[in-house]
Amino acid sequence: MAARCILVFLLFILAINLSYQYNNTKFPPLNLYIGTDGDGFGAGSLPLGVQSPYGVLRLGPDTSNTMDIPIIFNHLAGYHYSDSHINIFSHTHMFGAGVVDYGEVGIIPVQIDSIKHLQAMISKRNGYRSAFRHERE
Repeated sequence: MAARCILVFLLFILAINLSYQYNNTKFPPLNLYIGTDGDGFGAGSLPLGVQSPYGVLRLGPDTSNTMDIPIIFNHLAGYHYSDSHINIFSHTHMFGAGVVDYGEVGIIPVQIDSIKHLQAMISKRNGYRSAFRHERE
């Protein structure tokens, strides 16, 4: 009896597989910015970036607009779609909550021509930020 049930089940699975028609249609491009824009605590607080297994490490950009201090409740995940400047790339982004109060160890690549250029960039207000536009992403 058990062998008959297994045989019927396997024939059923085989019939389903044979009746399924595979198509080679491509999926539409994935919008990576879903959930990165919104106002309020937790709304639009999805981090934009890569993550290691189990979320131990989430590398992503920390952005702001042209103001000195970003609005905290818009930057719980580090990235907000409406911003125009990348401050750093940091490693501790959390879904919804974020780590905005205790500082970050960040990396930002820069290109300098000379030591004077580096000193001018550091002494200039907001010199460490890099402007970007969404049209070039």
